[in-house]
Amino acid sequence: MGEYGIPLCGFVSSLLITLLVYKASNIKGGQSASHLLLSGVAANSFLNALIGFLVFRASNEELRDFMFWSMGSLSEASWETFGIIAIFSIPMMIGLMLFSRQLNAMLLGDEESFLVGINVAKVRVCIFTMVALMMGAIVSFCGVIGFVGLAGPHLARIIVGNNHRYLLLGSILSGSILVVISDWVARVAIPESNIPIGIITSLIGALSHTLTQIQQTTFWLKV
Repeated sequence: MGEYGIPLCGFVSSLLITLLVYKASNIKGGQSASHLLLSGVAANSFLNALIGFLVFRASNEELRDFMFWSMGSLSEASWETFGIIAIFSIPMMIGLMLFSRQLNAMLLGDEESFLVGINVAKVRVCIFTMVALMMGAIVSFCGVIGFVGLAGPHLARIIVGNNHRYLLLGSILSGSILVVISDWVARVAIPESNIPIGIITSLIGALSHTLTQIQQTTFWLKV
């Protein structure tokens, strides 16, 4: 399948795993955040075991490629790869924005959302599916870049508020800016070393989380 093979496999496998986790968390007819979290942990453990087996059987060159991919990198970025990712991700981004009204209502809780005429279960499945498909295609090329999915939305929420009509687009832009800045830092910190971006974003995320905890602790001590 050429260049389309990697994102297509990520596209399909991420969808299958996400649906599996969703169904596993809903076996008894009820779904909660704890059931969803436990199902995700179980799926993550199984997949890590599978990845560990493949790494064990990999050659030195394959092992090096996997290590760089697992830490995230834009070293393979090109207009061709951008076009391939855009085919998979842009329709999903547009689809997510069409659910902005439902997402705003779901901030009030599942019961309140149901009372205003929103099928919470159906919306949640649609959101999970689109996010899984989009992330599967993107991560298949650039690897795992930690904390972007956490830091980006929080930065956007500070700037534009909680209205998903603006928050979704703001999250995309803030996450993109964070990745570009991290890539620049990685290239400038040690020239010609090509440090994986995941290392930089993880450091930023850890520092921001630590500062947040210090601020909260200081606030309560003052109170």
